[in-house]
Amino acid sequence: MRYCFINIFIFGLLNASLISPENNSVLNYTHIVFEWEQEADAKSYNLQVSTDPDFIHLVVDIMDESLMYILKNSIEWNMEYYWRVKAVKDDGIDSDWIDVY
Repeated sequence: MRYCFINIFIFGLLNASLISPENNSVLNYTHIVFEWEQEADAKSYNLQVSTDPDFIHLVVDIMDESLMYILKNSIEWNMEYYWRVKAVKDDGIDSDWIDVY
């Protein structure tokens, strides 16, 4: 009997993504859990929340080492918000913004 072994190597970067809150969500609470996937070699993450899609009027601009942040104030009812995250690598270089929701 003959056996064939196949080794598969995948090269390239897998892009992290934003998890929660989902894009275009309508929320009925003001304590918001922001969660995102880990990015390779990330030392920390920069989370920004804004009232405009160009991120000119920031409500939150924080650095955090975890993959989750709970915002307990600054969110108002009947408002639209945008959020994004980028990784800060071990070498101090920022990644691109993961996405904008």
